[in-house]
Amino acid sequence: MLRLIIIVPFLVLLIIFFFLNMNPVPMNFFAINWQSSVGMIVLLAGIISFAVGALTVFISLVGQWKRARKAEQKIRDLETQLNELRAQYIALTQQNTLKQNSTTTEPHISTATAALAPIAVGTEPATHEENNVSTN
Repeated sequence: MLRLIIIVPFLVLLIIFFFLNMNPVPMNFFAINWQSSVGMIVLLAGIISFAVGALTVFISLVGQWKRARKAEQKIRDLETQLNELRAQYIALTQQNTLKQNSTTTEPHISTATAALAPIAVGTEPATHEENNVSTN
């Protein structure tokens, strides 16, 4: 809508200028000589400028469309990978649940479990020596 607000008054002024300047005038461009009205030259310049602007916008849109298609494909691939990882996680948790249920009838043996601590993004994981805490 904003484009129409800008383009329509410009086109109206261009057409009025075209009709008010219909007298032929001699024109020279390097070695070419001809006669044409100033209004016609201005109208042709406006049409050519509009065409060049439209072509420029179209070329930039084609690039954006390509990037958008690539991004959408990457999203689809990542969603597929995420669904696969979810399925693997569900399968592993079901296996662990089945193992825990089958081991509850056996005598309980105490085993040490390692707790996973979250690692901040951009930091190096701690080494084994840093994880050992002395109990004095």
